[in-house]
Amino acid sequence: MHFMKQYSSLLLAVVLTGFLIACGGASEAGGDNNMGNGDDTSALSEFADALDYNISVVQADSINLSPDNLIDYYKVNFNTTGRYTFYLESLTSGTNIDYTYRLAGAVHDSQGAYLDSVNVGYQAFNSIGNENNIKEVDITIPGTYYLKFYRAEFERIVPIATSYKFHIEPSTANGLSQNSDHEYNDVQSQAAPLQLVTFQVDVNGTLNTERHTDHNDWYKLENLQIGKYTVFMKTKAGTVFRAPSDSMMIDVYNSNGINLTNYRMDVSGVLDNADRWQRKVFEVITVGDYYLKFNREYDLAATYSFKVVPSIANGYVLDADAEPNDEIHLAKNIIFTDINTTIENSVMITDTLDSDDWFKFTADISQDINITLQTLPGTQSGTYSLKAEILNKYGVIINTLPKSFFALSAANQEESDTFAVTSGDEYYIHIHRVYNLPSAYRVTLAK
Repeated sequence: MHFMKQYSSLLLAVVLTGFLIACGGASEAGGDNNMGNGDDTSALSEFADALDYNISVVQADSINLSPDNLIDYYKVNFNTTGRYTFYLESLTSGTNIDYTYRLAGAVHDSQGAYLDSVNVGYQAFNSIGNENNIKEVDITIPGTYYLKFYRAEFERIVPIATSYKFHIEPSTANGLSQNSDHEYNDVQSQAAPLQLVTFQVDVNGTLNTERHTDHNDWYKLENLQIGKYTVFMKTKAGTVFRAPSDSMMIDVYNSNGINLTNYRMDVSGVLDNADRWQRKVFEVITVGDYYLKFNREYDLAATYSFKVVPSIANGYVLDADAEPNDEIHLAKNIIFTDINTTIENSVMITDTLDSDDWFKFTADISQDINITLQTLPGTQSGTYSLKAEILNKYGVIINTLPKSFFALSAANQEESDTFAVTSGDEYYIHIHRVYNLPSAYRVTLAK
């Protein structure tokens, strides 16, 4: 509502005509982020009354609430080159949400040449007025740039009432300031940098809770070495449930922005409500930085925590309870003694993420091993059994205990069996409970 508001009707028509000839206006074929044709140049005199804007300040304004306010102009100084993220959001109060007309924020360089734009569209039936969009813009030459805000229908800028707010944030490389939840981290250039000691503990974040433009969270895992890594994920209070399919998703990217689609979590819709969990393993085959991208379907709110754990081969040290030994590459090493070797532990009792326990050992001689699996007090009764799987060095299951799904389904029960080992070979024991019921157990191995 600041400048160029003194236009007479005649002057407004002249400016509009000149703008349409020079700029080409919006283009449906170009999509939401291409309303300009990329070659548009505006005379610098058009920006003569532009207001100053400072990076990271959230600026509110409006257009077309009075008949002589068709376009808003700002100018901003980019002191350093790099990638910046342009946020634009329309506000419910004072906005005509007619879907035909899009809100645009165009960026022009110091000579008036069109550089890029962020554009906000409205939907015919379910717009709520807080429609928004973000766009990364590359600044290759330091200096003064200009911002132009307007509403447009196809090739015409039109006087449709709009209240809006905008801000521009730098990349992490350009000094982005992030809070305890690592916001802003909405695009890869803003990815919150996490070093090894940091991402092994809970990292907390939110999506779509504090602001409408928080659709994605990016995290950078710095300097990963070759090997396997496990992402442990929880949703917390504040995660809104809408339908079982509306899950939070996590994707793994490399430093070139390539999505390693084999590692997507969660395609099964598990992370669709509070107090849900999931884990996923991804493998690094080239040393370097990798990225996690979090997003939620339909822009639903989510509150979460996660941690990323390297394999034991990559130096991870399990805690006093042998946790988190939930994957084969995190298996706790055990050593046979000349008498019975006993393991006592639990699954799903101390932590909902503790759904599996893995152990490994090396056979000192070729022989048959007797294994006994017992459920202990604290085991929740249920239909299905606690299970132990014995795997060889190739990860192939060679025996399962018990044979029945229903044998170890309550506390204070036990089952025994034998399996053969070959001297010098490595073996694994995998403990888990069908449907993840809390279970305390004892495993006894006898030569």
